[in-house]
Amino acid sequence: MMERKQFQLFNLNIRFNRSALISTPKLLKMNPISFIISRKLAVSFLCLLVPLSIIAAEKEDSAANEKLALMLEAMGGKQNWAALKSVYIRARHTEPQLDLPYINEIWHSMTDLRLKIKQTDTAERFQERVLLIDHGWANRKGAISDLSDEEISYWRSWSGRNVYKIIHRLAADDEDLVVKTGLENRLEVYDREGNFVLWFRLDEENRPRWFGREPDNGTTFSGWDTTDGIVRPVGGGPDDGSFQYKMLIWQPSREPIDIDLSRPDSEPEKL
Repeated sequence: MMERKQFQLFNLNIRFNRSALISTPKLLKMNPISFIISRKLAVSFLCLLVPLSIIAAEKEDSAANEKLALMLEAMGGKQNWAALKSVYIRARHTEPQLDLPYINEIWHSMTDLRLKIKQTDTAERFQERVLLIDHGWANRKGAISDLSDEEISYWRSWSGRNVYKIIHRLAADDEDLVVKTGLENRLEVYDREGNFVLWFRLDEENRPRWFGREPDNGTTFSGWDTTDGIVRPVGGGPDDGSFQYKMLIWQPSREPIDIDLSRPDSEPEKL
């Protein structure tokens, strides 16, 4: 009876010991003491793998955080970017399908999802879009309407993943963002749930010359200037050539933007 129980015990653990590289014939010849020792060794080996994986992850995160620190220093310093509350941008845009350029203005809050974009062509015709966190409106050459749910979703995503806002949030040690080292030595940004947010690829001076909101698509900054201690691009455009822009004004502020964001036919609403 004892031999039968021992044989049943061995059968229950054959699969486990195969993973420990112990063959079945050798297992069946083991006495109970040898079997227990081999099992403990296998468990110890498996337990060793967990700390090693943790160490590797910590080492990778450390390398990514070091790269982030170098990038922030090259862009004017962590403190300057962390203190940023809003940005006003005025740029001249050109597109291959358009004969003439147009002016693109952006008033953008760095601390929430509030945004105004105004585009004006050479004939002074313009269109505006305003996002007020969970609602918004558009003025399309005089036709005023609320943003659709689809438009609100798009502009919330655009604002939340804007390159300047992501740099600000990283500088401010936003706990909802983590950085990792990715392909081609990229610095990749994810949210705490593991969703991809943005990637950067640094130049020789650790500035984010290339970035992208999609893993396979990117934008290139064409050069650099400094405003109020913050290093910022002078122009650039998507790598697909769909448009190019040249900065006319890039004005950072440590205060919210004091502009009227209300619909023209409603009470004033400021940022």
